[in-house]
Amino acid sequence: MDQSLSKEQPMTNSSPPTPPKLATPQPQSRVHYYLYGTIRDYRKKINGEWTKGSVSYSGKTFFVLISQHENKVVIKPNTQKHDCKHCGLSRGYHTFEYEHLFGFGYHCNNFDDNKIVDITDAIQ
Repeated sequence: MDQSLSKEQPMTNSSPPTPPKLATPQPQSRVHYYLYGTIRDYRKKINGEWTKGSVSYSGKTFFVLISQHENKVVIKPNTQKHDCKHCGLSRGYHTFEYEHLFGFGYHCNNFDDNKIVDITDAIQ
């Protein structure tokens, strides 16, 4: 046995040890909505800020960008690319639910980064 490990080390500081600091809970940085009602295309231009968030629609969750404009809650696609079994790395989620939510068509053929959807009635 190593002799240095078995000896007690003298304390140089007479004050009691400081307990470790606990991490301060951070607020959720993402907003999440469950969509259960009517969704609509939103055609007005939005100059406000967009926040990263997510929506659950027909049992699936998608990362989107969320904003509020004229008392409406609106979303647009997140530009992050996703892996598709048929197309490889591509924009949008290639699922029926996502394509229906944004109206992109099969395998997001009509994908548009600026497509805005009003979800106000779907979250109330």
